Amino acid sequence: MGLFRRKDKLTGREEMQACLREAVKECMEEYTERTFREGEKKLLAVVEDRLKATEETVGNLNKQVKRQSEAIEDLLDELQEKETAAAEYRNRLREKQEREEALVALIGEWQRQLEMLEERIYREPMENAEKQEAWRKQLGLLKEQITVKEKLCAIEEVGREGESVDYRIHEVIGAMDAEREDMAGTVAKVHSRGIVYEGKVVAKAKVEAYKR
Repeated sequence: MGLFRRKDKLTGREEMQACLREAVKECMEEYTERTFREGEKKLLAVVEDRLKATEETVGNLNKQVKRQSEAIEDLLDELQEKETAAAEYRNRLREKQEREEALVALIGEWQRQLEMLEERIYREPMENAEKQEAWRKQLGLLKEQITVKEKLCAIEEVGREGESVDYRIHEVIGAMDAEREDMAGTVAKVHSRGIVYEGKVVAKAKVEAYKR
């Protein structure tokens, strides 16, 4: 009898231990699952916060890109306007230069006509000497006025007897023997004056020079 009761006690203890193990296992599983769920919630919350922050960053970047695109478009429009204005300015400048060249050429032609008139007044005698002298004085005054106006317009007449020959402004069309050594290489006779406009030679003076 005592032996059987002992076996029963052992059997009951084993069952209790088994129940305890099962209970512990269930508790551990429940704890693990709950912990996993809580960790999963925390992770999802972190991911959601990161996504919101990323969306805000992307939104701000899109706004910046849009503002920069608008600024670039405005800049391109401004550059186009400036290029159009520059092209118009270049056209006006070219037209102005063409007009200036035409005016300088006209002045050159008018100068040659004046030289022909001067040669006629000084070299061809008139019947009335007083009238001829009056013409000479009038011509002298006119040339003085023209010289002043030419300086104001940055125009310079070149080609005068006695000045040293400079092939940049002189076109030598003849040579003459010099009576003195110091006359060699100077202008002996001027056939037509030259014109220099703003430092640029428009027309060379046609001259004869004393031989070196």
